[in-house]
Amino acid sequence: MSGNVACSCGYRGPGIADGLSVVCPICRTPAAAVERAYRIPCPNGHVLKARDEWLGREMVCPTCNEPFVLRATDSLEYRKEQKLRQDAADARQAQVWLKRAIFAGVIVVLSFVVMVVLSMNPQWFQPKS
Repeated sequence: MSGNVACSCGYRGPGIADGLSVVCPICRTPAAAVERAYRIPCPNGHVLKARDEWLGREMVCPTCNEPFVLRATDSLEYRKEQKLRQDAADARQAQVWLKRAIFAGVIVVLSFVVMVVLSMNPQWFQPKS
């Protein structure tokens, strides 16, 4: 497999290397490479689509004329990816705490059962004569 492609048949995804070109795995026609684009908001919130080669350049928002630097870390895609990673980390942490809570609950219930059994059998604590 090779880089991502966009084909006229509608396929978008990884292509297959065929000699020096990359072809669509569905229809086997040469496919154009997909350019990576970022949606980067200006300081006032207007979204500007930026190509990969524009990153690091200072741009002026066409809507509000506010100058700003295009950074991949400011893009909406990057923020979405970071949010997904944070949500996954939070879910893992929630699982850990749930397991700890279940373990603590089991310990409390077992302790209660032991106390009830011991209180119902006081003869176990009487000295044998």
